[in-house]
Amino acid sequence: MISAQSFRMAIQEAAEDSLNITVNVICGKGEFSYIAHTDNFCQSSKDDITCYVFQPL
Repeated sequence: MISAQSFRMAIQEAAEDSLNITVNVICGKGEFSYIAHTDNFCQSSKDDITCYVFQPL
């Protein structure tokens, strides 16, 4: 199974390359809570890993 770190690195590289912006990526297993000041974000889960991607203001 792929690790949260592998997901994070792949998502960050793909998002920054395709969108030409800087993004922050948080991935983890289970529940987590996070506050981010942003207008652009995405959250998705696969298996037991959830990732939150956002463009910082």
